[in-house]
Amino acid sequence: SALGGSFNIRVLTFRRLAAEILPDYNYMPKQSALMALTAIVSRHKDKFLCYKKGTESSGFIESAYETICQFKYSRIPPEKIVCSLLPPQIRNKMADIKLLYEKYQEFLSENKYIDSAGKMEELLRAIPEYPDIKNSYFYIYDFDNFSTQEKALIASLAKNSLGVTAACCHSEKSFHRYLFVNDLLPELAEISRQTRVKALIQKEYWQYLL
Repeated sequence: SALGGSFNIRVLTFRRLAAEILPDYNYMPKQSALMALTAIVSRHKDKFLCYKKGTESSGFIESAYETICQFKYSRIPPEKIVCSLLPPQIRNKMADIKLLYEKYQEFLSENKYIDSAGKMEELLRAIPEYPDIKNSYFYIYDFDNFSTQEKALIASLAKNSLGVTAACCHSEKSFHRYLFVNDLLPELAEISRQTRVKALIQKEYWQYLL
């Protein structure tokens, strides 16, 4: 009590926070997702424009899965992918990936599964209604960069909690370029602008009080 309750501290990742807040789902781990994509490819490869012969190559399924995950972590649903606007040299490739993405999402929905990116979306929806979030402060550190999903999570925590402090190392000095990943600072600055918060700058590192 002399420290004002400072022992009531917990270390969490976003995924561990989701596990605490969200109800039990039929979670789809990566290996199961790869098996599902293998079946989807087998069923729909006759519709492919580019990868008709490439589906049997080593690593194709995993590469397709990672591409789909990047879209999901960037919060880009398949209906937002407009292949006709892409350069001709990648248009057909992206059309095949979009088809796989659509069928993968349909598989998850029909079987009531949720994957890693889907769990983060559910966490985003749950944060504004969760009482412990509203009564907590959050300190975020040890990130090299943020996905679009993670930026949205930080912004939601900032709006729905007692406060968020996000810290990163940054330096403009040339001899520090191998020590600090300076890409993170603009991302925190953008979150700061979106949530209308002030930044605290201290020498070689910045702290954003969100």
